[in-house]
Amino acid sequence: MLLWSANRVPVVVKLVILVIMECCWNVYPSTPTSSGIFVAVHLVTLAFLCAGYVDKQVSKKKSS
Repeated sequence: MLLWSANRVPVVVKLVILVIMECCWNVYPSTPTSSGIFVAVHLVTLAFLCAGYVDKQVSKKKSS
């Protein structure tokens, strides 16, 4: 999961995000609320990654 490469994000926050994703994913049939929360959680994950929360060593390992 891409979120785990964000080293400066606390593990508790990562777990909360993961639980929210799973709860939204398991809603059948999907509702506008569950879909909105699912997209919002993914946007938060993307914001963590774009804001530079990825350690430079992780980026170097992937490029070599």
